[in-house]
Formats: sequence, C-alpha cells, structure tokens
Amino acid sequence: MKVFYPQDPRSDMEMSDAEKARRARNFRRWALVTDVCTVLLVVSGLTLGLLYRSSLRTPLALTALLAMAFVLSLAGILAGTVLAFRRCPFCGRYFRGWDWTVGPFKWRLFHCPDCDFTPYWD
Repeated sequence: MKVFYPQDPRSDMEMSDAEKARRARNFRRWALVTDVCTVLLVVSGLTLGLLYRSSLRTPLALTALLAMAFVLSLAGILAGTVLAFRRCPFCGRYFRGWDWTVGPFKWRLFHCPDCDFTPYWD
C-alpha cells in the first residue's frame, strides 16, 4: 500500500491485516449480492415479459412471485450499490463516474489509486 497520502492521516495505516481482509471480504460479499440481483432482475423481467406475450394462462401466484422477485432484485441492486460501490472500504475515497471498474461484474478489476486497494487483498 502507498505510504504517502497528501491529505490527513489515512485510517487504513493503523488497521491490522485481519481488519483489512475483513473489509475486503465485506466488499466482495456486497459486490456479489449486486451481481446476483442483476442476473435475477434480468431473468425475472424476461420471464414476466414472455408470460405476458404468450397466450398461456398463468396462475396469479406465479405472476405475483415473479413480480416480487423483480422488485426485490431492484432493492438488492440498490442496497449492494450503496454499500459496496459508493466509497473505497480502506481509504474512504468516493468513487466517481470515471471509475469504470466500479459496478456489477466489473468490480473484480477494481484498483483504488489512492490506497492500492483491490477486492482480493487477502
């Protein structure tokens, strides 16, 4: 990790290795929640669309279950995005729009330019 930091003292310099590994695991966990919810959103949306366009008569419970999965996956994407992709877990730097590696499925390539954090720190 970089020792020089132009602003105030960095909070990650006094963290133990176990704490750094725990934060990296927590980042990966929320990033995976976002990935799974994104896939669930696409699958449930396509299934709802196909059932709507088909001439098959589907039970109301199935349609309600798929609609609930769609809404819950939207909530999961929002929660995962807020908890994982808002700021770096080590230095607290806000992620900006030009951080192209921050987001679902791309987070595995992420590298923080300030503190050298990567999702596979441990």
